[in-house]
Amino acid sequence: MILHCAIPIPQQRLFDYLPPYGVKPELLQPGMRLKLPVGGKRVVIGFLIRISDHSEWPKDQLKRALQVLDDQPLWQPALWQTLLWASQYYHHSLGDVLHSALPLKLRKGGDEPLETSGYRATNLGFSCDAKLLSRSARQQKALALLKEHPQGLTLAFLKSAGLDTQVLRQLQQKELIEEIAIARFNGIDEAAPQQTLREAHLSLSPQQANACEKILAARGQFHCFCLDGITGSGKTEVYLQLIEALQIDHWQTLVLVPEITLTPQTIRRFKARFRFPIALFHSELSDNEKADTWTQAKLGHARVIIGTRSSVFMPLKNPGLIIIDEEHDGAFKQQDGFQYSARDLALMRAHKEQLPIILGSATPSLETLHNCQLGKYTHLILDQRAGGSQQSRYKVIDTRNQKLQFGLSDTVINKIRETLKAQQQVMVFLNRRGYAPMLMCHHCGYHLPCPHCDAKLTVHKKQQQLRCHHCGYQEPLPSKCPQCQHEDLQYMGQGTEKLETHLQALFPGFDVLRFDRDVLRHKQQLEQQLMRIEQGQPLLLVGTQMLSKGHHFPKVTLVVIVDADAGLFSLDFRASEHLAQLITQVGGRAGRADLPGEVWLQSRQPQHPVLMTLLQKGYPAFAQMTLLERQSAALPPYSYLALLRAEAVQDEPVLEFLNQAMMQAKNLQQTLFPTAPHTVSAQGPVPAPMARRAGYKRYQVLFQSQHRSALHKLLDQLTPHLESDPRHRKLRWSLDVDPIELY
Repeated sequence: MILHCAIPIPQQRLFDYLPPYGVKPELLQPGMRLKLPVGGKRVVIGFLIRISDHSEWPKDQLKRALQVLDDQPLWQPALWQTLLWASQYYHHSLGDVLHSALPLKLRKGGDEPLETSGYRATNLGFSCDAKLLSRSARQQKALALLKEHPQGLTLAFLKSAGLDTQVLRQLQQKELIEEIAIARFNGIDEAAPQQTLREAHLSLSPQQANACEKILAARGQFHCFCLDGITGSGKTEVYLQLIEALQIDHWQTLVLVPEITLTPQTIRRFKARFRFPIALFHSELSDNEKADTWTQAKLGHARVIIGTRSSVFMPLKNPGLIIIDEEHDGAFKQQDGFQYSARDLALMRAHKEQLPIILGSATPSLETLHNCQLGKYTHLILDQRAGGSQQSRYKVIDTRNQKLQFGLSDTVINKIRETLKAQQQVMVFLNRRGYAPMLMCHHCGYHLPCPHCDAKLTVHKKQQQLRCHHCGYQEPLPSKCPQCQHEDLQYMGQGTEKLETHLQALFPGFDVLRFDRDVLRHKQQLEQQLMRIEQGQPLLLVGTQMLSKGHHFPKVTLVVIVDADAGLFSLDFRASEHLAQLITQVGGRAGRADLPGEVWLQSRQPQHPVLMTLLQKGYPAFAQMTLLERQSAALPPYSYLALLRAEAVQDEPVLEFLNQAMMQAKNLQQTLFPTAPHTVSAQGPVPAPMARRAGYKRYQVLFQSQHRSALHKLLDQLTPHLESDPRHRKLRWSLDVDPIELY
């Protein structure tokens, strides 16, 4: 009996082992974890892939597995097949893929948590008169809830009901409740209270009702729906009512969002609507919390799981629906290690699980719209805002030959002042953080570069630092030029920190709240800022694309985009698409209630076709125009790409490795496609757009084909050659299938 196992190392091959002593063969199944010896005394956690009676190695050379860690496979069959597909499609080590699909606690060989902490009312608590707790409404609420559930409730459930540990400790000190350990398999189903809803759902518009009807009709089968709804059209309400309908059959819903810290309002809406816990899965959770959520989902206790891209691997006992919110967002693509697209993986998972899946966005990606045109996806359009609010009006401010004050034209400054005096809120968008993007000596022209990257250091004045936004390098802000020792150093350009300072000077008496990763590093900080905005006082919001992520600001009636030209002349063929999505998403924050909204864009290219089409005809017309351009240039979605990257401290090993890869690819093409050797084109090696980053020289080769199968046929043959090339030990290399950026 031979165990073929995957180990989390960067090789796609499997490793053969003998079974552990004393293990019954019939108990071993693919998807179980094993402790495996490698090298000398090293032990790793590997995964059983298949069992056979044959090995290419002599039996006396095989090591014996040390221990089987699981009684059952960790993943259900459909999810297991999805993971196997992911390894094959992305040409990545299967051990690495399976390793990425687990919380850290299980990766290290820990057990699935079979117990979780909880509380129940004591005898004294059951006999306690609620009037004795009249000074604390939250203590009253907690005790009443626990009295309704004599068997006890988990801490996760109590927290989802708005009760924190401080309230529970206070009741525990009064001996009204006691802490207990609740077994996962004790039959307690907190997710099925007598009433599912905590608050009544809203009335649906005809378009929303039509979307719900069509999606619910696809229950129990694979069907992809593109929910194409303008900002404020009520996509979240559609999600909520679909989830409510699925509770009849106890089905689970997996909701993927780009970044959990940027969606607190959406999460609050979910928690306010449903009585059962909303499970969250994201990077800010502890290892134990992640493992706990993973187990809750696997056992079916978590009815709704909201998480970031890694949540696509979450096991579900009763899967009913997958939702990808803001499906166009680049955050769904993992950019290092196992470089997968959570959106595309979710589509394959839905296909294997036979589930409906929703791709929701106000600005769907061109790939998604192309699939709608081909009839692969059902296109559901919500082109009316919910509640009767009107779409914002767009206006372009031509800044050519204008004298700008702190980067703002006089017309824009007067409009901001007018809006604030009307007791309304203003959003000022600049997708560039820091104080200034460059520090330059006015005497000799020297600008301070990053010593490790082909990039300039960004000024962060408040911290008195220069920082590289690519590798993280930082140094103190100098008082004189390092080259000529002159003290006339000037800040060139502006970022959100500088803009915040200038807005405070221009509009004294009004609060200015900054939204970027320099000031909002944790979810709690963002929620505090959002609470200030929701109070409705006139103020200014200034920030980066954090402001575009689905926030609902009823009092924002004016959005100012300081520099609408960014992305118009980029080397990246996707730049115009990203710019159009960003402008549309940011503009959608204005006029979301009963007050009309306006979006003012400053531009030195007011007649540019991208801006003119987007602002005059809308995102759908822009998307159609761009798809025609992509088709004529044979660019995605009309062709398929894979990017081979390599980097090292010196150029020579990288170029040798990639040149050998090019030669090998050319030979393979002659063999695989003898009648059409150019079925897959290979371009390179060329320096990456940022040729030096974090001290490494970077080069790349781009593979392109109009036939996805041909591209993967070549990569299937090429990857083993890359792994066996001895040069790869002197460098780092990766293969990015379907790259979203060529940077």
